[in-house]
Amino acid sequence: MPSLSEFLDDILTDCGGFGLFQVYLLFSVYISVIGTAWSMMMMAFAGLYPAWNCVSEYNETLPNNSYWRHNVSDINVCSPINNTNATCSKFIFDESMSTVINQWNLICDENWVSSTITTIQMAGLLVSGFVSGQIADSFGRKPTLLLSILFQVLFNAGAAFSVSWEMFAAFRFFIGFATGCYFTVFVPFLIEFIPAKWRPITLAIPTFSLSVAMFALVAWWLHDWMKLHIANAIVGVPGLLLCWFLPESFRWLKAEHVVRRIAKTNGSVLRNYEKLSQMLETELNNEKQPDRTYTVKDLFYSSKLARITICHSVG
Repeated sequence: MPSLSEFLDDILTDCGGFGLFQVYLLFSVYISVIGTAWSMMMMAFAGLYPAWNCVSEYNETLPNNSYWRHNVSDINVCSPINNTNATCSKFIFDESMSTVINQWNLICDENWVSSTITTIQMAGLLVSGFVSGQIADSFGRKPTLLLSILFQVLFNAGAAFSVSWEMFAAFRFFIGFATGCYFTVFVPFLIEFIPAKWRPITLAIPTFSLSVAMFALVAWWLHDWMKLHIANAIVGVPGLLLCWFLPESFRWLKAEHVVRRIAKTNGSVLRNYEKLSQMLETELNNEKQPDRTYTVKDLFYSSKLARITICHSVG
């Protein structure tokens, strides 16, 4: 008797193999990768340090362009040049780019903030690694995918209007959490609808790398962290709308409805959907113990499991 995975692959073959439905699936999911890649890479630009000069209280009445020096030794120094007894009353930044550094003067005594914001974002990614699988198992892969994209759109839009670096850091945490949820479900959700022989090809498409290259191009064009966050929110919307019309996983709720839809889209005649329902029911009954629901805390049930969980999370 074939395994469930083998049978599902046979079902996909009966539904037309790699057809119009799979093309729409790949296009929709890979479009959604763009916003996620930008969310991950945002601090690569937003945390950049523009060149700057220190202005002493003795010279602050001069026009700003008088401070901009061409001597490298005068740039990015936390005290006025040739006047070690004076203090910086303000900082003049290179205006060719706008990042969170010149937005909130995160230099000298506060030069640790930029790297800390990146760490906070990655902490959100780490936390999502513990709970996103449970969320997907409890509510389904499609809702988890849609919510992760929606939250990226909302939090990136909110981050653009931050009034302090602390507020911005909080948004970056939730953006990290949303991207972590996305990465947990998007590959399993994608390959479940792709016939086995096509999976290596579809997964080899460098969508994330191309999205990162696109982000670099847009950052080079905009040179503004606020505009980049708004652009990040905008590019997430098409993926959200396209993925909305995708079906839920085979193993969720209406498996018969899902395979019928795939077959209809691909112009094929569906067979053996009754057997699919029976196999799904059998697998679920075999996997579940009576009155037993597995949660995140089961990952720490023993010291050995806890070590494995922590090592895989940080690795």
